[in-house]
Amino acid sequence: WLGIAIGAVLVGHLLNYYHKIQWVLFGCSLLGFVAFYGVLNFHLPLMGVGVLLFLIGVASCGQVLSFNFVHHEVELSNLGMAMGFNNCALVLTGAIFQPLIGYLLSIHWSGAMQGNVPYYSVGNYLYALRILPWCYLASAVIAIFLKRNLSRAK
Repeated sequence: WLGIAIGAVLVGHLLNYYHKIQWVLFGCSLLGFVAFYGVLNFHLPLMGVGVLLFLIGVASCGQVLSFNFVHHEVELSNLGMAMGFNNCALVLTGAIFQPLIGYLLSIHWSGAMQGNVPYYSVGNYLYALRILPWCYLASAVIAIFLKRNLSRAK
C-alpha cells in the first residue's frame, strides 16, 4: 500500500513532466515485470522481497493512467460510458485472474492435505503466480503502441 501511495504521486509527476502517457505506462509495466519476476524467481532476503513488493505497488499505479488516457481520447459525449467501460475492464481482470490463479494452483497441487484442507507449498504458489509478470510484460508491449501523447490530446 505504501508503494501505491507513493507511486500515485510519482506517476502523476512523471506524466506531467513527460506528457507522454505511453512511456509512463511502459515504465510502470516494465518495473512491474522486473519486480514480480524478481520476487518469484530469486531467493532474496526479506528486505529484498519487501523492496520488490514496494516496487510492485509503485508499478500498479499505471492502471490509474488508463482513466487519464480514456479522458483525453474520448469525446465528452461518450466519456461517461468510456470511463465505465474502463473501470469494468479493470475490475474484470480481478474476476478473471483470481480463479485463473486458483486453477493454476490446483493443477500443480501435489494432493497433500492438512486437516482436511488442501495444502499448497510455496512452489505451488510460485507456479501459479508466474502468469503475473508476463501480464506486466504484455502491458509494456501494448504501451509502446499507444501513439498519442497528452500534449496532443483533445
